[in-house]
Amino acid sequence: MIAHPLANLIGVRPSGWSPFAAALAVLAAWYGAECVLARSAGWHLGWRSPLAFLARDLAMPAIWTAAWLGDEFEWRGTSMSVSTPNPRIEALKDPAPEEVGGAT
Repeated sequence: MIAHPLANLIGVRPSGWSPFAAALAVLAAWYGAECVLARSAGWHLGWRSPLAFLARDLAMPAIWTAAWLGDEFEWRGTSMSVSTPNPRIEALKDPAPEEVGGAT
């Protein structure tokens, strides 16, 4: 049983496995466990599911990069931006010191 991908890659040469066969074994164990989880949770699982899992994992670096570099996002259908101040939050902030004392 392959416990961890790094452990498998470290043991590739001593075990006699080719790197390609070891990578396939890791992928089979990884996505096989994900298929078992999906089936046990009652989620939809078809013959294309492992391909969708692989596509999701290959797209993940681009998604993370876009998330870290961008400042706009959509949450439940509402477009939001991190860089623009929210008027409701600005209204809750303490007033400036010259506004507190009134006219001088």
